[in-house]
Amino acid sequence: MTITQKISASVLIPIMALATILGAAPAIASADSNSKSRIEAPSVAMSAEGKVLVKQAKVTSVSGATINASITLGSGTLSWVLNTDAGTKFYNRTGSTGVIGDIATGDLITFGGELQGNGFTVKALAVKDMTGVVTNASIGGKVESINTSALSLVLDKSRSDNGNDKKVTVQTSASTAISMNGSVLPFASILAGDKVKATGTLSADGLTLSATTLVITRSNGSEDRNFKGFINSWFKGGKEKSNND
Repeated sequence: MTITQKISASVLIPIMALATILGAAPAIASADSNSKSRIEAPSVAMSAEGKVLVKQAKVTSVSGATINASITLGSGTLSWVLNTDAGTKFYNRTGSTGVIGDIATGDLITFGGELQGNGFTVKALAVKDMTGVVTNASIGGKVESINTSALSLVLDKSRSDNGNDKKVTVQTSASTAISMNGSVLPFASILAGDKVKATGTLSADGLTLSATTLVITRSNGSEDRNFKGFINSWFKGGKEKSNND
């Protein structure tokens, strides 16, 4: 049985634009960085010229400049050898530039390149780590709950670099720089409902961020809204009703 016969017809897809996609590495890096977090089905696409695009391959080992990965399609498994060099572009799952050192055994990767020799050996043009830890990530959201003793807080419906829209636990430490209106703010002064922009290392599952900095924004609440309403009504020549009317 030949290699071609091992790959089903639905997987072996000639893509005329594949060379262009692979040549423009950021296209691979940002293909899903602005969409909702989701796990794509593993897939393989090949062109007649030997251009390859593989999604959701699992890294089995990393040695020097070589990455070994496998992908399961139906009941079969394809094992890939990725040869990288100075020209290979690396990206993390947020679409930011990375390095081969960011990739670890067990990570899921998407890669594009050109077939070399026999079997599934690829000269990698671009590799995107879809599940690895992300350094210097940034998330934002409202504080839902606070654990003062653990120096952690939960952000409700956090918005992160990779488009996640879910609750994220922000873990701080004594070295985390916390500020509000340009001034230092103690962790104990953070309130539920505060808006937070947190920067730090985001875990592989996207659920925990170890924060290096927190920037707090606090609304003045109903008093601020009432004052704005009073001013607007006054300029319009009307009478603003208070909450007691």
